[in-house]
Amino acid sequence: MPLSIRKLFAAADLNPSGVVQWGELALPNVPGVYCVSWSVDAEATRVNRDIYVPSASAYTDLLSVCPRTSVDGVLATPSTLTERIGRFWIPNEPVLYIGMAGTSIRTRVGQYYSTKLGARAPHAGGWWLKTLESLDQLYVHFASCDEVSTREQSMLAAFATSIDPGHRRHLFDNERVAPFANIDVGNGLHKRHGLSNYKVPRNQRQSLVTQNPLMVRLPNQ
Repeated sequence: MPLSIRKLFAAADLNPSGVVQWGELALPNVPGVYCVSWSVDAEATRVNRDIYVPSASAYTDLLSVCPRTSVDGVLATPSTLTERIGRFWIPNEPVLYIGMAGTSIRTRVGQYYSTKLGARAPHAGGWWLKTLESLDQLYVHFASCDEVSTREQSMLAAFATSIDPGHRRHLFDNERVAPFANIDVGNGLHKRHGLSNYKVPRNQRQSLVTQNPLMVRLPNQ
């Protein structure tokens, strides 16, 4: 049975200390862990999100800056990307991403908000989240802590063991399991997704970081 957000944090000996809507920066300027969810309720174990619904423009935007993106070695199209990434969707699961912030939750989550598809930095991990149609309906739950890497690994491990066996069987990679947008499943392992060239070349000078229109500026920031 899927874990509630509260139990997911409890797996790392933590309690969620707050929640903000996606785009808001009313977050603590301290180290910690966080998760992105469909639900504002830390007790939720299920949401009504049974299928993957990408933004109509997400993959067009990605391919415009990364035209060599491929799926299993074949140049990608919006439809082949939708099909492949959609195979990692976990139906009705409230948690979409688990992350850590080594110095500042506010800074790290802000980087997540602002990094566009195809970018290498500052927060290139978890980019599948940016393909979703309804980003403005997401929430960020957080907790301040030390040993952030260890805590994150505990949360990822708890998530993987909680997945319904039927849902696990239908995943494209049903061995390396993590929340939908976690491509890195921990301990140096990545989901086997067959995608390549989905980031701009290292020598390409192009700004793919933008101010998110939903971001709420804090006083004196």
